[in-house]
Amino acid sequence: MKHLLCFTFVIFILLILIFNPYTPLSLLHIARSSHRSKPEPEYPDLIITVKTTHSYHRTRIPHIVDTWFQLAPNDIYFISDSSDTELNQTVGGHLINSHCASGHRASALACKMNRELRVFIEKNAKWSCHFDDDNYVNVPLLKQELLKFDYNIPYYLGKTSTAEPMTIYEGSAGSKPFWFGTGGAGVCLSQAALQKATPRILNNGFRTLAGKFRLPDDVTLGFLMVNVLGIELTEMKNFHSHLETLYVIPVEELQNQPVLSGGTMQYENDNLVAIPYMFEPRQDPLKFRSLHCHLFPEKCEQQNLIS
Repeated sequence: MKHLLCFTFVIFILLILIFNPYTPLSLLHIARSSHRSKPEPEYPDLIITVKTTHSYHRTRIPHIVDTWFQLAPNDIYFISDSSDTELNQTVGGHLINSHCASGHRASALACKMNRELRVFIEKNAKWSCHFDDDNYVNVPLLKQELLKFDYNIPYYLGKTSTAEPMTIYEGSAGSKPFWFGTGGAGVCLSQAALQKATPRILNNGFRTLAGKFRLPDDVTLGFLMVNVLGIELTEMKNFHSHLETLYVIPVEELQNQPVLSGGTMQYENDNLVAIPYMFEPRQDPLKFRSLHCHLFPEKCEQQNLIS
């Protein structure tokens, strides 16, 4: 009898809760609402664009595709100045024709950078990084480096290549001096920085800014970030470009460098990392394949290795 009374009392209380219009809905639907709560949007950790040109589709790009592109093929896009059906198929549809002029004129490079920035906006990743087609990127290590920073805070990451900060002149008036990250060493923007820059990028805003001052693309990006948006450059010492002497980096330290590069000179010694060739030089002109095997032996292409 006692148990029956308790059961009846519990049922009575439940009926009051259900039919009482003042009962908080959270008490009735707590389990259901937890299932139906809108999940936070999932952003890719990192989007990478590689600036290139048609003349390098059969020279530089294959060495990237066969090496570090394989570390994150879904997150890497090639920004070029022409279409290429074969290459586009090879990279899973990730070749983007910028419809910019070919060559290394400042206007052409700024046009491509404008397209890269639009890709960053479209993908809305936590981090967006630009590299050149003579860079080798250790993508897992790069992600580890980026985890040291909060993507919700505006960050402009890169490496300087000038002895002094830049000053831009409009007539006789000079801008506030600023440091910029050289494009050849790679530049990364946090999601917060990109969102802040978006109004200045859309409608070819970046390209227009570069044309106004006749600046290279990497200098323009620095001017935009630092002088227009107030986001100072955060120096990344372990980002490397072909402007540095690469062979002085100790071999045992290569595994700690997220971004490396290479350069071949017709009448001078090549500027390459100090590891020995693991492939014939003509098959590995920038040592990207050898470097990839050094860093990721389990992913090393065994064919054509020098015995």
